[in-house]
Amino acid sequence: MDVNLDTLEAQAVVVGAGPVGLSLAIELGLRGHDVVVFEQRSRTGSQPRAKTTNVRTMQHMRRWGVAEALRAAAPLPGDYPTDVVFAITLFGHRLALIENAFEGAKRRDERFPEPAQWVPQYTVEAVLRERLSRLPNVRFHLDALFEDAVETEGGVVATARDLKSDHTFTVRADYLVGADGARSGVRKLIGAKMEGEHAFAHHYNLILRIPELERSPPSPRAIMYWLINPQSPAVMSPLDRNGVWAFGTSLAPGVREIDDEELRRRVHAAVGRPIEFEIIERDIWAAHRLIADRYRLGRMFLVGDACHLHPPFGGYGMNLGIADGVDLGWKLSAVLQNWGGEGLLASYEQERRPVHLRTIAEAIQNFRTLSADLLMENLEDDTVAGKRARAAVGDEIVAKK
Repeated sequence: MDVNLDTLEAQAVVVGAGPVGLSLAIELGLRGHDVVVFEQRSRTGSQPRAKTTNVRTMQHMRRWGVAEALRAAAPLPGDYPTDVVFAITLFGHRLALIENAFEGAKRRDERFPEPAQWVPQYTVEAVLRERLSRLPNVRFHLDALFEDAVETEGGVVATARDLKSDHTFTVRADYLVGADGARSGVRKLIGAKMEGEHAFAHHYNLILRIPELERSPPSPRAIMYWLINPQSPAVMSPLDRNGVWAFGTSLAPGVREIDDEELRRRVHAAVGRPIEFEIIERDIWAAHRLIADRYRLGRMFLVGDACHLHPPFGGYGMNLGIADGVDLGWKLSAVLQNWGGEGLLASYEQERRPVHLRTIAEAIQNFRTLSADLLMENLEDDTVAGKRARAAVGDEIVAKK
């Protein structure tokens, strides 16, 4: 429900309505708590950001009653293979195939009740927002810029500004949680610092509409195509059945922009031939290896990208943040229901930080082997030497990826 711009009362304020903030609000709302959510942006756009909703997150979706809704909303058909293909070009020599990546095949598996789902983050957010709208005790305010919070005896007073009316309003709550991403205002407020390595590599993401790939898609079908050639090492992924694809390429050290002519050359080289396409959206992003020196100050907490950042390879980011929200959510609920204590709240950082460190290390390891790192001489040659080179790279891919 929308928020009336008055002084509000709640048990929790959540700053940020990406998948992490939405998940935390749903977790608290389903446990019967009054929640106010602030989000300053419309969160529209074509960039998929996260694309893998893993088996553990799908278990939470099932518990929240939206697993089937998410599968129904996913743009690719339910029987679409969840494989990853490694090839020289999109239609060229295949080097390796990883089947059922992320355990996304729609089949019964005794290890977990829900398989993973390949689905853009914007679709995940839409499904979670719809679920949130059916919780009368959760009030959602879009176009609300979080400005400040002060801890008082027994609570927190948060202030936000409505960006449409320029009206400032306050919320009195028991707890406040910053799910407000890499540039977290809540993190700055509590004085937490990100430690690690900033922007150690830059990448360029395009969202493309390629009609020819709708009519004549590459074979075999896959959720990702790692393209390994010296002209354009890249990763391409289908996003829906209307010829919309994601295209990712790395930038050379010191390069922050490439012109459309160079982008066109790279796309053609990755596909393996000239092809007509439309650029729907473009985005330059930097890889980080960062973790906050603390996740909490009194009654204010951090979750998701507000307290940990790492390269996206491996599909960990959104899922890791949602797990933060679930963990903190049930612990806050326990305290609000008077059966949990201070030690339980302290356990949030104690338990999650080692998971974050381990996952960041895994993401960095995955990031060390990108398409350009798998190049080898003679790889494209239709010769005995070329066949041997392709076999060697295929073995390396299986070992490292």
